[in-house]
Amino acid sequence: MFSRFNKAISRRNKDTFKFRIDVCVTGITGVPSKVEKAVLTVARDAKVQQSSAASVADGAATWPPDDTSARLIFIVTLYKNADGTFEKKEYTVKAQSAEQSKDGATVRHATFAKTILDFSKHATLEQHADGTPVSLALDAPASR
Repeated sequence: MFSRFNKAISRRNKDTFKFRIDVCVTGITGVPSKVEKAVLTVARDAKVQQSSAASVADGAATWPPDDTSARLIFIVTLYKNADGTFEKKEYTVKAQSAEQSKDGATVRHATFAKTILDFSKHATLEQHADGTPVSLALDAPASR
């Protein structure tokens, strides 16, 4: 109950910065053989974004570089610590299978790999028009 209040007090004298972070999904490797289509989901609490589904071939799902549905955009507020670093801002990244229901009306997602991505480690106050590519290693404990 008081955690939100305590966070507000701890951030009282910190500088606040807003960032637009674009996550451009290019590919997932090591996809299990039973998966036909894969999506990448990035989430923090109620903020959830998901890429379009990509077909899997030879254990890899790839998205074309110009695929706008593989670009996940987040507006992130970061707080600067006294030592010049930013406070942690962790998001969950999940690689999921996208399975069509038998009636074709819905798509079910099952997580086959996941990791945590700390956006604060990739934030800088310097201008980077093209961004910085980051490769993530996902842990493979399957959800089912």
